[in-house]
This record gives sequence, C-alpha cells and structure tokens, in this order.
Amino acid sequence: AAWELSALTETVELLVSELVTNAIQHAGGEIRLRLQRNETGLLCEVCDRTRTPPELQELSATAERGRGILLVNELSRKWGHRRTATGKIVWFTMNPA
Repeated sequence: AAWELSALTETVELLVSELVTNAIQHAGGEIRLRLQRNETGLLCEVCDRTRTPPELQELSATAERGRGILLVNELSRKWGHRRTATGKIVWFTMNPA
C-alpha cells in the first residue's frame, strides 16, 4: 500500500506463491524473495540454489502440475531468469493499471 500498488496485490501474491512453490519443489534449500518498487511498477525476484531454468510447458486440460510459469507468463508484464554463482533468480515485473 505504501508503494501505491494495491491494485496488484492479488496477482502478485498468486505469482509469488507459484514461484516460491516451484523453488521449494525443484530446488529446496535456501530460497529468497525480493520485491522492489521501481519507476514503472514492481520487480519480484525469487532466488534458489538450482541452476535449472523454468520452462513454459504446453498443458493438457487435465494437467495437475506445470501451470506456475504459465501463470507468470500470462499475468506479469515481463518475466525471465538469470543464473547466479550459486543458483538462479526467476523474476517478473508488474505495472499498475
């Protein structure tokens, strides 16, 4: 609210939940979350200790897994990943409407 981004709250909560869940399921160990307000909106980063990048997958209508990155792709303004010395960072940006 202090960042004047309340309109993004529900979507950001969903996308953060998806990325953190992916990190827990696929990387384990230490996971870090960073939210940063910038001039156009919000940058969210989830850091984990695996270097395996996330992948967009084609899903069947009955698939029970694999929707996290699809949601990030569809609901964020932009997303991506970068490797670090100890793992990777998956990030997305959101802009207020």
